[in-house]
Amino acid sequence: MRRSPVNAMKTLVLVLCCALWNSDSFPGSFEIKGKVESLRKDSMLTVIFDAEPDKPFYDMIENGEAIGSIEIISVQKEQFRGGEYFRAMARYTLEDPSFERLVRSGLEVGLSSVPLKPAERPIEKLSGISTPYKKEIVSVKDSREMMLVPGGKFLFGTDDGDPDEYPEQMLELPPFYIDRYEVSNAEYRMYITEMKVPAPRNWPGGLLPAGKEVFPVIVSWSEAAAYARWALKRLPTEEEWEKAARGEGLVLSASHDEPNYIKKPNRYPWGNKFKPENSNTVEYWKHLERNKDEKRDVTRGLLPVRMFDGEGNSPYGIVNMTGNAPEWTSSWYRAYRGSHHKDRLYGTQARVIRGGGWYSTREEARATRRQVGGMPAMNEDSIGGIRCVKMPDVTDQATP
Repeated sequence: MRRSPVNAMKTLVLVLCCALWNSDSFPGSFEIKGKVESLRKDSMLTVIFDAEPDKPFYDMIENGEAIGSIEIISVQKEQFRGGEYFRAMARYTLEDPSFERLVRSGLEVGLSSVPLKPAERPIEKLSGISTPYKKEIVSVKDSREMMLVPGGKFLFGTDDGDPDEYPEQMLELPPFYIDRYEVSNAEYRMYITEMKVPAPRNWPGGLLPAGKEVFPVIVSWSEAAAYARWALKRLPTEEEWEKAARGEGLVLSASHDEPNYIKKPNRYPWGNKFKPENSNTVEYWKHLERNKDEKRDVTRGLLPVRMFDGEGNSPYGIVNMTGNAPEWTSSWYRAYRGSHHKDRLYGTQARVIRGGGWYSTREEARATRRQVGGMPAMNEDSIGGIRCVKMPDVTDQATP
């Protein structure tokens, strides 16, 4: 039976409408960036991207709707028939537990292609006032205090530092929890006792040195990452670590209809003026030598993880983000987006260490400064401490 011109036109309009509905330009749609390759244990999966992912989080998309999000943990470039693609290891979080059945190989991941209208922008997230989560929790597995870093915009990097800290840029992160203190030797011993793994290389004879129980543990990146997995957490990204260390660095001006951010970044957790008594750095020991009346029974080197709890804390109440033990992150040492700086170590051969150490000067202990570690191997370079993060869940919600 021959179709009439009117019916044919209706069919064409319907097809065009459907195409428009499914296109990336339609409100509520997404830019597809990759697809799930395979599922792993503990909410982990691998995702294949055509281009290197430059965001820490992506939406999981089913039938044009976001059912959850993935958090990029690591990225590896792969070669294939003269071309290249990127395989990312990620952890996923679902909007509803019932969506678990939808998580499968081939599930698309991407970013929303529709910018929020000015009235819809979550400006209040900058101060964290509207966060539904508790400001402080105790993690279940390792019973450690964790502090909330509210979601929202913050300044990352600096134009007034080393070349690899450039450029300063405004980023946005969801809320997360981070350990209040560095992991101590005694806390790490609980892990090695339960898991029956080797002790850190700097423990003589594999035994925790007497009197060092409350000092920060120093391990390789592989050991730090393994501890974090045991604790049901993970190592922080550079972005998470930096925000936790120095805060948002932004003040929201209420004098404009459009959101207007005034930059007020901190060089150190407590502000821009260095205070030698606030952290375990080279200047701290010089300060003690100059002030003989300030008696402290300490020896130059690492100090207890709680020793500088107070004026030296970050805006979120986190201790020892400057000095004492340098801290591992999950991030590869790479150039920042928008940077043209070249370094032979950039790539996937070294991990970033943050915070400086007891041997660092005030310049080397700035909150934006980057160090590299993991050479010659991730399981051999024992030079960093541990501070873990985790994403909030329903048990962390604050009571009204």
